[in-house]
Amino acid sequence: MKKINLVRSLIHLSGFLTIFLRINLGLTLVLLLITVTSIIYCLSEFLRLKGKTFPLIKLTIKAAKDEEKKSFIIKPIYYAIGIASALILFPNSIGNSAIAILTIGDSLAGLSGTTIGKTPIPYNKNKTVEGSLIGFSIAFFAANLFSPMKIALIGAFVGALTESYNKFIEDNLFIPLVSGFIMWISSFFIL
Repeated sequence: MKKINLVRSLIHLSGFLTIFLRINLGLTLVLLLITVTSIIYCLSEFLRLKGKTFPLIKLTIKAAKDEEKKSFIIKPIYYAIGIASALILFPNSIGNSAIAILTIGDSLAGLSGTTIGKTPIPYNKNKTVEGSLIGFSIAFFAANLFSPMKIALIGAFVGALTESYNKFIEDNLFIPLVSGFIMWISSFFIL
C-alpha cells in the first residue's frame, strides 16, 4: 500500500488560500509573498543539502518522498510558479478556478487514491481511477465557486487528465496552466 503523506497534502491544500489573499490583499502583494516564500524555501533547501539547520527543513522532510530527499526538492517551486502563473495569466475567475483545481483537486486525488484507490489507470499504474474521479469531482465543485458550471467542468476534467499523466510532466506547474488555458479559451465559446 502507498504511504499517505498527510503533511504534503495539507501543504498542497493551503495553496487554496492564495485566492482569498489576492482578493483581500491584491495581486502585487500576493506575488511578493509567493516570491519571498519561494526564496526562503530555496535558502532552506540549500542549507539542508549542506547539512545545516533551518526551521523549514523539518517540514520539508516530513512532506518529501524518500526519493526526493537526496537532492534539491523542486516540486514546491513548480507549485509556486503554477499558482503565480494562474494569478498573472488569466482573468480572476479563471485563475481562481485553475488554482482551486490544483490545490483542492490534485491533493484530494492523491489522498483518495492512496487510501481507497484500487483500480490503476491503464496509462499510469501509479494513479488510480478512484483517486482521479474523486479529484475531478472535488476540483469541479471548487472551480465552480469561481467560474460558470460548464467552464468549471471543462477545467476540472482537463486538470484531472493532466494530473493522471504526471508520470511524464510536472503536474504542479501544468495543472493550473493547462486547465486555466482551456477554461479561458472555452469561455469565449460557452456563455
